[in-house]
Amino acid sequence: MLPSFSTGVEGADFIASNYEMVNDQGFKYFKALMVETGNPVMVRIHFDTYMYPMSEEKASKLDTCGHALLLVGYNAKGFIVHDPWDQSKWGGTFGGKDKEISYELLSRMPTVNCCLGMVSHYAPFCGYLDYPRAAIHQDREINIVGKLELPGIFGITQDIYPIQQLIADLVIPKNMEIKSQSIDKSALPFYAGQSTSINYTIGTGPDVGSYPLTMNVEASLDLPAFSWEKNRLSETITLKTKLHRRIDIKDKEWLNKYGRE
Repeated sequence: MLPSFSTGVEGADFIASNYEMVNDQGFKYFKALMVETGNPVMVRIHFDTYMYPMSEEKASKLDTCGHALLLVGYNAKGFIVHDPWDQSKWGGTFGGKDKEISYELLSRMPTVNCCLGMVSHYAPFCGYLDYPRAAIHQDREINIVGKLELPGIFGITQDIYPIQQLIADLVIPKNMEIKSQSIDKSALPFYAGQSTSINYTIGTGPDVGSYPLTMNVEASLDLPAFSWEKNRLSETITLKTKLHRRIDIKDKEWLNKYGRE
């Protein structure tokens, strides 16, 4: 976010005054990183000597950068972490393997992603296939809509990571037919914090039964370099996601009698 502001102070002011919203977005990024990469996420948190007992001299130096943790998982209550602090030797309230830290507690402590490679080369991209807004039966045309979202805070991160292109491929069973496809070109660039959709019209065909649908989506995302970065490299990356749904095609005559008796 910070490059979106004219000065670092303005950016830090915004983050501090909206830390609930910023932390909520940050937690989404941390989760997406773990799922997509299959790796833990290294973060640093600011602390006090109640959490990690040490001399004031040492704390005053260490807390300028914070203490490192590994996020290795999460549940409904919070993140599961590996904390290198040995509580059995040094005391305190934090430290140890497979410890749960609640989202509520983490939201009150500045938490920063330290995985440089992931910061530079990754952005989450997600979505779902909406349920068709019509009765589904044989030999009918129905709309299949892929809803897409680029997580982030609209108006803050949008100028840094805009999606410039969207490509979609709907995979359907052989007994069905794709009639049309449309992507709203006016929605591009597609910014963080926004959502868009990709629309297909398909013919259900003569068969009845439950069938899988898969939409493969690719997006081009620009990652600019900034003057304050040591290793400057502008690049364009491709983000991919798969959207899944099953549809149950009913016999038209049976459906007409459905709920009549």
